[in-house]
Amino acid sequence: MEDVKVVGRLKQGHIKVISGHCLNPSKRSGAPLSVKIMRNSTISALIIMTALCIWDRSLAQNDTILFHQIENSSIKMYDYKTVKTGDWKSLYRVPEHPAFDRLLTDRVADSLLNIINARKQNVGDTLFTADLFYIWKPYIEWMYDIDPHYSVTPVIPTRLPFNEIMNDSRKIRKDRRRQARDLSGKAEILPLHCIDINDTLVVTASNIPQIKKGDIVYAVNGIHADEILKYNIESRHVNLYMSLMNYYYHGFDENYTVSIIREGEKYDYTVSGYNGIYQQRMDLFEQEDQPRTRYFNEARTGYMKIVEFLPDNSKMIKDLRNHIIKWKSIGCKNIIIDLRNNPGGNGADFDRLLAIFIDKPDIPFSKAERLKVSEQTLHDYGFISTDMLGKLIDLPDKYVWKRFPLKQKEHICGLKYYVMMDKGTESTAAMLCNILQYNDGAILAGEPLLRNAWKYGDVLDDRIFPISLGWLQDGCISTVESDLYTKAVDGVLMPDIPIPYVAKDYLSGKDAMLEKLLEIIKAQN
Repeated sequence: MEDVKVVGRLKQGHIKVISGHCLNPSKRSGAPLSVKIMRNSTISALIIMTALCIWDRSLAQNDTILFHQIENSSIKMYDYKTVKTGDWKSLYRVPEHPAFDRLLTDRVADSLLNIINARKQNVGDTLFTADLFYIWKPYIEWMYDIDPHYSVTPVIPTRLPFNEIMNDSRKIRKDRRRQARDLSGKAEILPLHCIDINDTLVVTASNIPQIKKGDIVYAVNGIHADEILKYNIESRHVNLYMSLMNYYYHGFDENYTVSIIREGEKYDYTVSGYNGIYQQRMDLFEQEDQPRTRYFNEARTGYMKIVEFLPDNSKMIKDLRNHIIKWKSIGCKNIIIDLRNNPGGNGADFDRLLAIFIDKPDIPFSKAERLKVSEQTLHDYGFISTDMLGKLIDLPDKYVWKRFPLKQKEHICGLKYYVMMDKGTESTAAMLCNILQYNDGAILAGEPLLRNAWKYGDVLDDRIFPISLGWLQDGCISTVESDLYTKAVDGVLMPDIPIPYVAKDYLSGKDAMLEKLLEIIKAQN
């Protein structure tokens, strides 16, 4: 099989939270550190795929194309299935990324292909989209380890077998409209959020009355949680219906039997799927995020959770300052900023936000920025020419924030600042942790960040894989590599106060990491 080519592009809008910081001062208008995030994007954009999918005619040579209707689905969907013989000879490439091609040596590629083809032999020749994801997962994980922005997700398939509509654009548009209506009106999901601790799924938010915060999800429809997670990239915070989408498109089933463990006892609850995907998702986020501000009198500590960064962060910063000033007036000594499960966002007004913690006129920020020149970035800067295509170039100093100015009048002194972080702290949120640690602006508490969570940015929109890899799309493809000032070791930012996740600590439904940090603060006081 030839190297996979980019065959189409999607506008941002899929459900997975995406973010990517842009650190170049002259590229974007407005405040520096501008970032993209899609936490609140509409779910209907998930189905843009068919108009952009291009049939890979090379499949006719070796593979038989089949389409299989998904059973127990609340909306009509046909999964892609192929009977493929033989091994894959090469890896599909992501040439727009600044690091993937550079680090993908022949030795690494051969090693990955050996694992991929061994998995293919174990699965067999008949492959669904979930099988293709599982087979290619070692390569996807390799790229994810380099840059956690990068993601590969299943696309909601067509209502009709794609071979029936692929040559008729009118039928494709009609099918997409019907699928959009089905998605918004008929699609049903399992509204549970979980935290994944060593493959133990502990419920953190539930819209199902029988299932409570702190329950362990043991299985869904008889499929053990370990088996479901095998088809997913490891994530600390799990939206369960999205994980079920990766498992043979069972995120939209009509009914579910959920097996849970509570206080050592196993219970099975059979429930119908819940309508209103977007609203269910937002309700679950609200449950996890509340209350966002608290004051712990015994620890003399104020607490505020920042769930994301917006194109206008002024209100959030104003609220934070007002709370800190109020808490300080009643004897507060410590402030906790919770950035766990914060996917990043826009760095607007960061000169004000950072100044709250750091009493300096400016701080060192980036030593250098490198851009991968591609068709998608060719017109981002005036100095780029076509002979730079495919090259990783150093951006001139005028496009790089070597030092970052702060608005010192925003600083609030006399307090000790703590920032909570975990593997769900990504992109701009991860970059904020890095800046604060490097400049002694706050004490980081929690678990290490994902490797390079703050290193890459300025992401591209999604693209569709060739249909030879099923209904898959990759997204959040970074184009800029940053050499930031940091105390990280091998790209991993470590907490000053390690507080690991332990599954048994979360079975009560309480926030064990926060409780442990408060105990540490009280002991220090």
